[in-house]
Amino acid sequence: VCRYLKDMDKSDRPIEQTLRALVAMLACFGFCPQFDRCGVCGGEGPFRGFRLDLCSAVCQRCAGGQHYRRLPPGTIEAFKFLAGTDAAGEMLRLSETQADQILLLVIGLLQYHLEISLSTVKMLITGEMTGR
Repeated sequence: VCRYLKDMDKSDRPIEQTLRALVAMLACFGFCPQFDRCGVCGGEGPFRGFRLDLCSAVCQRCAGGQHYRRLPPGTIEAFKFLAGTDAAGEMLRLSETQADQILLLVIGLLQYHLEISLSTVKMLITGEMTGR
């Protein structure tokens, strides 16, 4: 994280560097976005969006559902690039729309997984305290 913060400070593209840091933090929390196959059917794409609950890209046939977020192919490729590089890697130039879409996706992933994780922990603690 410190390396990303240092790079953000001296970067001529702080938005891209910030998104790269956020995607790296997701990986630290154990949420590594999957782009090699559809998270639902296992197909190889082309991908049309992303499922927050699966932390995976999904194909047209599997697109939809409560946790589905539609993304243009260019944004999916940009997110894949950010997820596959480290702080010292090559920087990608994003459009404002792509940056906004990726930021909303990262926030959605954090909210979904933290909410599920916190609910599960709360349920486990409550169960322990009641002797279930």
